[in-house]
Amino acid sequence: MTEQDEQAQDRLIAELSPLLSEAGFSRARPWSFIRRVGEGVAHTLSFGVGARESGGFSFACGVGIRFDQVEQLIGRSDDNPYKATIGVPIHFLREDQQYAEWYFSNAAGAKRIVPDVISDVTRYAFPFFENYSSINRVRAQLEHAPPSDWLGQTSESRIQVLTGIVFVQEGPRSALEFLSRVLTAPTTRPPLRKGGLLVLKKKIESRLLL
Repeated sequence: MTEQDEQAQDRLIAELSPLLSEAGFSRARPWSFIRRVGEGVAHTLSFGVGARESGGFSFACGVGIRFDQVEQLIGRSDDNPYKATIGVPIHFLREDQQYAEWYFSNAAGAKRIVPDVISDVTRYAFPFFENYSSINRVRAQLEHAPPSDWLGQTSESRIQVLTGIVFVQEGPRSALEFLSRVLTAPTTRPPLRKGGLLVLKKKIESRLLL
């Protein structure tokens, strides 16, 4: 990466940070921001920057909500204390759901795209935060919605999150019963990968032995 490239990326984050701070977000990682909104609940914005073959950079945003108690149980692989429990790319929240990124090639270009980024965060991310900051709402969505509306979850991660919610709301025995039913149920569509769920089952069983 050239010095000019570094300056462009630095300018982008420098322009974004104070505007997101006004909305209550603080910088958690180089390209991630978090906003605590209640006990054990946080909103996350994760920005990804990638180099383009034609030159310059593409820039995208992920929108997520973290429920600490759920993550403490399901504890997915990377031990990221800011990892979202549910989350979607911001373009999924746009009306047309068409994949689109922002582009910039220098510091001036990075500065120019910031108003568009903040506009999309305000228009699409904030309503998502408002709708799904309730663990009850997330549970209902994951239990009853079609796969296209699983809040960014795969078949396996949907069950992991639901198991975590049942654990938080009803205790380990209910969570184990729920997960056991899923694991012994007939083949689902889409197919369910069970490796991570079996690990989670052992973790819950160990909690019951304490």
